Amino acid sequence: MRKLQGDNQDQAFKFDVTEYVRILWRKKFIVLMPLVFAVAVAWTGARFLPPVYQASVVLRIENPDLMNRDFERLVQTGRQRMHDTEMRARVESDLTGSGFLDQLARMLGFDRDPAVILQAGIAQTSKFPDVSLEELVFRRLRSMLRSRIKVDQAGPGLFEISYLDANPEACQIIADAVSRLYIEEQQKLQTRGIQQLSDFSDEQLAVYRERLNRSTTELEEFQQRISKTIVESNPVTEANIGIARSLKRQLEVELADLDHVVENLESRLESHIGSVPDSARILRDRSVRNLRDDLLANVNSELLLELGGGGGTSAAGLTREQDIAEIQQDLLNRIRDMIRDQYPDINRDYRPLIDEYVYQVIQQATHRQKLAKLSGYISTFRRNVD
Repeated sequence: MRKLQGDNQDQAFKFDVTEYVRILWRKKFIVLMPLVFAVAVAWTGARFLPPVYQASVVLRIENPDLMNRDFERLVQTGRQRMHDTEMRARVESDLTGSGFLDQLARMLGFDRDPAVILQAGIAQTSKFPDVSLEELVFRRLRSMLRSRIKVDQAGPGLFEISYLDANPEACQIIADAVSRLYIEEQQKLQTRGIQQLSDFSDEQLAVYRERLNRSTTELEEFQQRISKTIVESNPVTEANIGIARSLKRQLEVELADLDHVVENLESRLESHIGSVPDSARILRDRSVRNLRDDLLANVNSELLLELGGGGGTSAAGLTREQDIAEIQQDLLNRIRDMIRDQYPDINRDYRPLIDEYVYQVIQQATHRQKLAKLSGYISTFRRNVD
């Protein structure tokens, strides 16, 4: 009797397991679809995100309270770990402070970048009319530098200062500048602290002053090297200044034409649908931003080719033009998809008009940034000649 009951329970259990397997098989797409979606998102991100380089500098900062520093670093006691944690937070706070970032931006000449000044001017006109242009420039630069500077602990008493940038050469130069400026500032603080101690000997004070002077001299030499590097990297020279000026005039004409096209499209939209759609909604889309950044990078590369005499007639110039055309087509296709989804109630005959308007707004911004970069090159050349 007990055996029969046990057999019946086994059969019921097998029946239940089989049923569960069947249910899972019927719902297999529900299980697989999230996996396929995650793989597609990962591939898309890897395809469109631009490469980011990282340059790092390791600083050694010792704890003055430890009697035997080498032994303490070897065993990594709790006292040393506490000091390193506090020091890392302090270094990060110092490097991301407004005063330090403003000084760094001035030293590297970021505050004179025409593209940054142009963006700050647009923000002042549209959002912050009561804020000065200089303040908006430094606000933008602070935000950019804070997002790219990182501080990590590399070991006992060792701290790694890193800088992230899409340009590997600029990444290395700026990481070196951050570390040197930080060292100089810390030495200045130490010197001020030394001067406040009345019982500090004149001999020790002279040693610190000598170190500070040596560091100041090294920093000045480093700034001169940076300035020389910036001058040497300027693509506008005496050999092509005429080409640069002619190209600038051409860009100004093209930008004026684009301004007229955008104004005409706005008037047509006002007359047909009663308002101008907000292009910012489209520009906030991640895929649109990635395509726009890719387009701007290729346009800047095209500018360098044109200044170097390798424009549309060369193999490199033709390849660059083809890349730009493909990106523009991808951008227009993405805009069309978004307009169809975001404005389903608008008459289908007017959607191409909205597509063209948003696309021309992006073209207008791209030409404006290209013109600003070329103007910056020409201005830098004039300053160097003068």
